[in-house]
Amino acid sequence: MAINTAIEFIIGTKRIFLPQPLVEVTNQDIFDSANNFLDEVQVGELENFVSAGGKDQVPGGAVGLTLNIFNGWTIEWEAEAGPGLTEKVILGNITAFTDKSLSVPADIFTPSANVFPLISQSFAPTSIEVPIQLTQAQLDAITADIMGHIIETGFTFEQIQRILASHAAGKVNQPAEGGPYQFRDINDTKDRIEGDDTATGGRDITSVDAT
Repeated sequence: MAINTAIEFIIGTKRIFLPQPLVEVTNQDIFDSANNFLDEVQVGELENFVSAGGKDQVPGGAVGLTLNIFNGWTIEWEAEAGPGLTEKVILGNITAFTDKSLSVPADIFTPSANVFPLISQSFAPTSIEVPIQLTQAQLDAITADIMGHIIETGFTFEQIQRILASHAAGKVNQPAEGGPYQFRDINDTKDRIEGDDTATGGRDITSVDAT
């Protein structure tokens, strides 16, 4: 048996917990360690939550054990400090189901902060939400990159927003119909868009202030 003593089994939350510094385990490790754990608890105290599907064909032509997890149990890697994601790998096939009938699929993993869980071989892709924790400085830097992105020559995303806000919600000054006009910024502190529709009867823009 491939018993890995680092693997923990938490009955209260039904977690197969993989603590640091583990970053790679096999499905055989989990299966053997789970059975060893079940042998140690009192008979009838805990219902079985793992089974093995035998030697099954997997993508790429490899042959290996398929581990089945059921009865509400999930795998949880210990969270990382970040800020980046740490890849942690389980080698071999794993499936999860709601109960021992293995008929209704369930989540394999409980998400862990800054951990990207991978299964090296699987009959179907495993998709879970991975929470990413960013510092305020990182969030501010992302915002600055977005707002500073050039939308059109000479105008950033932030400046375009100012122009659009002025046109949509700013005060409009046009003393005479069919003459010069100004769209004010939404705080009414400056002329944001200036034009004159005298010549063509249309909207001839003469200046734009996006600062």
